[in-house]
Amino acid sequence: MTNRERMLLGLSGGRPDRIPWAPNFDWWLGVNTRMDTVPKEYKGLSRNDIVRKVGGAIWARAGAIGSKASEEVKVTQRTEGDKIHTVYETPVGSVSTMRQVAEEWTRAVFLKEHMVKQVEDLKVIRFMVENTTYYPAYESFTKADEQVGDDGIALFQGAPSLPMIQIMKTYIGWVNGLYMLHDHTKEMEHTADVLTQKAVEAYELLADSPAKVISTGDNLDERTMSPKLFKRYGLPYYRQMSEILHKKDKIFKSHACGWVKHLLPMIKESGLDAIEAFAIEPMNDLSIKEARELLDGRVSIMGGVPSVIMIRDNMNQEDFRKYILKVLDDIQPGDGFVLGMADNVPADADFSRVKMISEILDEYYG
Repeated sequence: MTNRERMLLGLSGGRPDRIPWAPNFDWWLGVNTRMDTVPKEYKGLSRNDIVRKVGGAIWARAGAIGSKASEEVKVTQRTEGDKIHTVYETPVGSVSTMRQVAEEWTRAVFLKEHMVKQVEDLKVIRFMVENTTYYPAYESFTKADEQVGDDGIALFQGAPSLPMIQIMKTYIGWVNGLYMLHDHTKEMEHTADVLTQKAVEAYELLADSPAKVISTGDNLDERTMSPKLFKRYGLPYYRQMSEILHKKDKIFKSHACGWVKHLLPMIKESGLDAIEAFAIEPMNDLSIKEARELLDGRVSIMGGVPSVIMIRDNMNQEDFRKYILKVLDDIQPGDGFVLGMADNVPADADFSRVKMISEILDEYYG
């Protein structure tokens, strides 16, 4: 089997001839390229070619649709030192954000000030969402898919997230968002309905796209999206969007990188085909074996390699090897599983461990 066949089979619940290893190291590559610290054997290579060189399966995120904001939304931006201020002016009001560049060596950019400061700002969000236009951008996906070939898959990673997660994570912030949901439930739910209606437009375009795998960036975590909230705001959305995608034989996947033990019984009823960036012990409170039992073979898992074990100081080589072998043993007979990161190779990781996992797999399957 090719790595493309293995990944598509694993993500759709099937059993490939061997478990594919699809490392996500975009963060590691971005930081180390900027710092000029990419190991010499990989320097100058594309991400896809590095995956090939370490013996992995390519997991390439690519565009498939585009979006255009209304001309009635005026966006202005200014930079002050390490702070980036952005203002969005609309006919119904204005909102603003502030992002800040971290002082530490990765120079990551963090959202420090969210758009929504008061409930009245939600009408501005609704205006911007309602007046956004989605359009096909299939050519860019086709090009990315051709570059991957049979060495893995290209997928669309930017499908609209659960509206209530999008509102609280991106527009308001989790703490203030949860308070606002309690104090102004109707306004929050009205805003979520607007996002859902617009999401249908995007998912219909994605269903017609050449992308076989469609993924959301939900960052599912029961500590922010509790089982009660997930049942009310998550399940109906996933079921609605999965129906659109499944009519065109797509694989529907969600980014579930948080603590999800108590969500899994509902996730298996959600219409999702797979969850990705799935973290287990020591970054979560369950093992891969327990997770698979809770999902009852109805939803595939992509994950199983916690980011923290890629750092040499956190785990020595022998324990690392034993850990990977135990994961492989625990997922046998190997149906509905893709070995992947949870959720990224850290910027300061021992990158040789990415290739070491490929070597362990070669030995495991003889």
